[in-house]
Amino acid sequence: MAVVSVPGSEPWVVARWAFRLLADSASPLLTDAADKYILEQAVALDGLLFDLLDAEQAQRLASALESAATDLRLRLITGPQTDPRDAEFADVLAVLVTSLHDMTERHLEIEP
Repeated sequence: MAVVSVPGSEPWVVARWAFRLLADSASPLLTDAADKYILEQAVALDGLLFDLLDAEQAQRLASALESAATDLRLRLITGPQTDPRDAEFADVLAVLVTSLHDMTERHLEIEP
């Protein structure tokens, strides 16, 4: 199992393969080498705790993961339904997207 912990939200818990799939989709969206390293470490350690990151890095990672989760979810719900678990994974991704979006919105409200 892997966990993504977003402040103010319930932990997002999924199978390792699901977290790796999301991280692999998010990685190309990151331009900072330190951000890519954190994501690689998160996969290796089976989780990402946003409250342990500085605000700027958390914002960049949250944006990349939100975008990747949105794209992955869209592919799952519009693609051929060969596995009934695809719909379930799409629903779980929607929960993560909401949590990440809420986090990035709160961050934007705090910015001067």
